[in-house]
Amino acid sequence: MTNEYYPLSQVICHHFYNNHGCTFCGYYSQKRTVSQKELTPGEMIQHFDSFVGKNIEDILKSDRLIIAPNGSWFTEVPQQLRKHIYDFIKNNKISLLKYESRASLFDLKKALLGLSIMHHSRGYDTETTFSLVQKAIENLSEALNEIKPNHMVSFGLEVADDNDLKILNKGCSLDDYTNASNKVHDMGAKVCANILLVPPRIENPLYKAFITAQFGAEKMGASEFLIMPCSPMNGTEAYEDWINARWNPVSATAASEVFRIIREKYPQIKVRYSDLRIFTKHGRHGKFKRKPGKWSEEEKQKVREEVRVIAEQVF
Repeated sequence: MTNEYYPLSQVICHHFYNNHGCTFCGYYSQKRTVSQKELTPGEMIQHFDSFVGKNIEDILKSDRLIIAPNGSWFTEVPQQLRKHIYDFIKNNKISLLKYESRASLFDLKKALLGLSIMHHSRGYDTETTFSLVQKAIENLSEALNEIKPNHMVSFGLEVADDNDLKILNKGCSLDDYTNASNKVHDMGAKVCANILLVPPRIENPLYKAFITAQFGAEKMGASEFLIMPCSPMNGTEAYEDWINARWNPVSATAASEVFRIIREKYPQIKVRYSDLRIFTKHGRHGKFKRKPGKWSEEEKQKVREEVRVIAEQVF
């Protein structure tokens, strides 16, 4: 979408340094988000202004600016750029600014550990790492206070099961998501919960998708859901599972039925859909389990009915 901005920076999500981060995430390798050289805050602001110059009409029409996934708004986007974007929102009277954060950053002890791993992994000595982390925590504490009522903080909930979160190497627990959501609500802002459809190595994934929606609505008080079919992004464990026929991504038919059911179940929540297949290698591997070609309407209807039966177990 032309109201989605991808910040360009050499700094990637700090969780990447913890065993390469989430098993399904390949954003660290996307050229439109990761610069090949270190950029100054001024250069990052110029990059944002260039995006705005090309898309201002669509941004104003949609009345929302989305800062697309970059690990965390609070730690990977420098203060100068954040302030520049806040000023842009205010001056153009845009109703909503949406950005993403790792839920664990709202727990400063967990944030301290994660940032320490990052700086240590980047080759700094102990003294330098300590200094950098202390400064980063100070900056994070200040950044969290920037949350305003016209902001929406998006959390990558993915699947509402602590064991599954460990399997996906999310580095967050369900308690982190409820804690972070409560703090966002305390600031008067809104919460978005991301729901990942059928990630690899997860048992009963469609059942888990509905459980995740329930958790997002009841425990996180989400105003918005972003439903995303998990896709094989090159360079990730999920991609290796796909290539070696250990995992079959969700079909478009099943995904659209999950989307429809969740939207009907929670009419008070804005439910959006994002197809991550735009990041995948085009085409299908020879061992891909689902047969190629278009499905007949009978086949599609059978899949929809199977999804509905699963949903009834939750709702």
